[in-house]
Amino acid sequence: MMRRRFILSLAILGLFAWFEPARGDEHDSALKALEAGEIVSLGRILQRCRAAYHGRVLEAELGRGGGAPWVYQVKMLTPQGHIIRLLLNAKTTAIISVQGHGADAARWQP
Repeated sequence: MMRRRFILSLAILGLFAWFEPARGDEHDSALKALEAGEIVSLGRILQRCRAAYHGRVLEAELGRGGGAPWVYQVKMLTPQGHIIRLLLNAKTTAIISVQGHGADAARWQP
């Protein structure tokens, strides 16, 4: 069940230009990393995004660029109609970067 959910999650994901999505052997590596606790589930990543920014998730992608650590890239549509892209550490859920017009306005304020 968890494997099916993970595979489905990977099928709906988007990516940064330098970012290489998990394919072939990397897909198997991603599944093994999830099972070993080296990365968190897409569900936890989406919770983190929604807790940090107002908006609707449009796409998400798990991958890594040039052998770097696993990262999730999430594309969100803000209430103002702007698209922002968040890059998150796949193990810690830490937000590495946010790009896009209106990102500051979409951030949840404490």
